[in-house]
Amino acid sequence: MEGGTQVRTNIDTLISALHILANDIQSEDDVANTTIREAAERLQEGRELADRLVDFVAACERWVNLSCAVKTEGMVRKETQ
Repeated sequence: MEGGTQVRTNIDTLISALHILANDIQSEDDVANTTIREAAERLQEGRELADRLVDFVAACERWVNLSCAVKTEGMVRKETQ
């Protein structure tokens, strides 16, 4: 980490790496495997939630833009009548 810049791994790569690690790690009681697998699953759930939120925000923006366009168009029609 030079100059304070930290390289961050792509989330999908990190999730895949954790799944691989959970399968490959040697643990007598499987605590490490279970913990790593759960971490991967939680990251995946968070990723899916973030994707859904992005889609929701985009839909809200489209609705607001459409609503504003309809209101503006209605105002223009009233002014020209």
